[in-house]
Amino acid sequence: MRYFFTTLAVNEPYFKKSLEFYISLHNKTNNGFFNITTSKNDLDRITENVGLTIEKLYEQYPRLKITTIESLNKRFEFPLEMEGHGFIFNLNLKVLSIKAALLSGENFDYLIFCDGDWGIYDGFDENKLFNMFNYMDENKIDFGFERPAKIGDYKKNNWHDCFFMEKVIDYGVDKHNLWDEAEVVNEQFLVFKKNEKLMVFEQKWEQMLWYTIANNIRNYPDGFEIGVSALESGMTHSWVPLRILSNCFYFYPKYSDTMHVRF
Repeated sequence: MRYFFTTLAVNEPYFKKSLEFYISLHNKTNNGFFNITTSKNDLDRITENVGLTIEKLYEQYPRLKITTIESLNKRFEFPLEMEGHGFIFNLNLKVLSIKAALLSGENFDYLIFCDGDWGIYDGFDENKLFNMFNYMDENKIDFGFERPAKIGDYKKNNWHDCFFMEKVIDYGVDKHNLWDEAEVVNEQFLVFKKNEKLMVFEQKWEQMLWYTIANNIRNYPDGFEIGVSALESGMTHSWVPLRILSNCFYFYPKYSDTMHVRF
């Protein structure tokens, strides 16, 4: 079984951390492909981060690829920054890392997206990934993620105080129930079965990226657009598969020195 890790990592420290993470994964695995989607400016500085040219990097790590945002859409320059509550970076650009994997030409069965500031923890074992994929196959799960948060459940209560209140207003979700079954997911780590639903998911999320740019819709939480795209592509989902990856990964929150070990 083949799988594909992908991430969006623009500017420091994210680009350097992603390189370190994926090089480590490359060294500890045999069956994965790895993509980092970044900016042309970051790619031009790659030697500063790893001491290798891009050609030498590919020679030493043949399953690792780096894709630029600019190469994924040549007719329009995606803005990296937008207005937002607590976030300036355009978070929905993460969809382009999924697009890069689907356009890579590599043959794989599962796609994993994770944020650009993660690392490998002591309990990592490639077999845990296979166990997770097998569980998803056996239970016909298309999409695995943390922290289910159904839009409709929040609307039944006081959505004015929920963490995605601005998205409810921006998209007029208080005026319809078409997205009530969608989950506002934790966007840090996402696992997808590669099938036709994933292709539709990517297209829908990219459409929503364009819509957010055109209408200056708030960045946070991008889990809203992810959940809506999963609903509209007909994906089955569960948070259970991620529990199989015990003690595999870690990250540090943006404003904290406390390590968080997943899952």
